[in-house]
Parts: sequence; C-alpha cells; structure tokens
Amino acid sequence: MKILKQFIIISTLFLLPLVTFSQQQISFNRIYNPDSIYTETPNAHTVLAYNNSYILQAFSTNSSTELSTIMFIILDSIGNITKIVSIKSDTITCVSGYGAFIHTHDSGYCFVGNVHTYTNKYHYFVKLNSNLDTLWTSKIPQIDTFNEGNYQLCETYDKGFVMVGEKDINSTTSDILIIKIDSLGHQLWKKTIALGGLSPAYQIRETPDKGLLFCGYKSPPSLNVYTGGPFILKTDSAGNVKWSNFPNSQHYNGGGAIAITPQGDYLLAYGYGMTFVFQKVGNDFAYRFVVVDNENFFQSF
Repeated sequence: MKILKQFIIISTLFLLPLVTFSQQQISFNRIYNPDSIYTETPNAHTVLAYNNSYILQAFSTNSSTELSTIMFIILDSIGNITKIVSIKSDTITCVSGYGAFIHTHDSGYCFVGNVHTYTNKYHYFVKLNSNLDTLWTSKIPQIDTFNEGNYQLCETYDKGFVMVGEKDINSTTSDILIIKIDSLGHQLWKKTIALGGLSPAYQIRETPDKGLLFCGYKSPPSLNVYTGGPFILKTDSAGNVKWSNFPNSQHYNGGGAIAITPQGDYLLAYGYGMTFVFQKVGNDFAYRFVVVDNENFFQSF
C-alpha cells in the first residue's frame, strides 16, 4: 500500500487555483424547482455524468410533516430537465449519504437511502435502468433500536452491491456497518466491524483482488479527548478484515478520502492538524487550528 504524504497534497492544492481556475468556464448555471414539489430547500447529494447528460439525485423533506420526496433528475448537456422520477410516500422519511447513488455496469443506476416509516426503519435500495425506470426495490430492516446510517454504495465484480455506513451502539460508540446484496436486491450478508469509539466508514472501493477498501473517521469514546483521525481498512470479498491502518499526527487528523490507482495502489488523503487547541468560546467549545510552515509563519483559523 502506498500513502501519499500530506505536505505534497497540500502544496498541490495551493498551486491548482493559479494554474486552472483562470481557465475555467461555466457552461450553465441554473435553479430548478421541478413540478413545484419542494416544500423547503432540497438536498442535492450526487450528480453523475453519462452520455452527454447529467443525472442528479436529491431529496426534499417537508418541515411540517417530516415526509420526504426522493428525486432522480436527468439534465441534458446544457442543463435542461429531460426527465424527473420522484419516489414519495405518505409514511416515508428518507435520508441518503453523499455517494449513495452510482452508475452501474449495465448503464443503469443504483441508490441506497435510510427510510423511516412511522413504525420501522429500513435500508432502501432502488435499481434503475438507463431511463430511470425502476427495475426493483429492496428494503432491509434495521432490527435494533439504535440508528444505522448508510453513506456510500459500490458495485462489485459479481454484479451485486455493497453498502457501507455505521451502526450506533450507544451515544459514544458506533461500528462500521457493511451490507452486501445481490444483483436483484436480496441481502447476502450484513456485518459490523468494531474499532472502538465512534468509527463510521464513509467511503468504499472494490480492490483489484475483489476485496473491499474502506475509509472513515475514528474518534475515542471520551468526547472530551479530541485525538481522532482517519482510518483505512481492507477486507476480503466477504467482509472479513485483512488489515487496518490509522495515520496519526501529534494532535488531530481530519477525515479522509480514498482512491485506487490503475496500478492497484491505494491512496489516502486526509486533513492534518499540526497544532491543536480546544477552547471555550462563551458557552460553547470550539477547535482552533494553527498551521505552521517551514519558515515558522503562523496562520490561525
């Protein structure tokens, strides 16, 4: 496994605006309120580009009833709406993670969200074809009373899907949650991985050896000790842990993101706190970060 050093990433990010931003040109910039279905500000979570069009996944929740409308919207290359598919119920409250809507090998799409009815909670999977027609839906119950969240979805070599998120154990502990379904939405297995403290997994990738790569953020059980940081974890195709890694700094690490190179190497990028102060501001507590460069110049945030 190869991990990119943070200082190289930071230097590159600072240079990018000077090189590329002046060359950017906005193709379209529009505001949409399709069919006037929004009852409050909607949440646009994922946008995909395919065949000179864009597919947007979003949802809007009525602030008075707390019921949700899930939306899939196709835009053409200049931003015109060509199709809207809405999933709405008199009993549904839905939330979804960023990255919970993906393009599939058969030119269709798959979506997963958390659906709450008045009496039950589910992981709600929807498989769509290229025209956003629903092929199947699958509801996997959340049996325990504690919350289960799903954050990202990926398609696997066997044309099934794996969802990753977190399962709350109590107010200070959560485990990684993994659910595998087949190509028709049937649950194959469901597993949790305990890392201690709060440890949700936010991203998932299938590796060249058909294993699974996860990235998330782990914080200690004691909420008064702010020494959390990212983790990267590898399992086999059945969700059995092969190894894990917890990059560490002196004080505080921010969340991370993962990628797999064409050569099969793994990349992890994450925030890096060099100096950290936890202080009280009025009646609230806040973080204070200080970034120090190699000439001892201090910049506070």
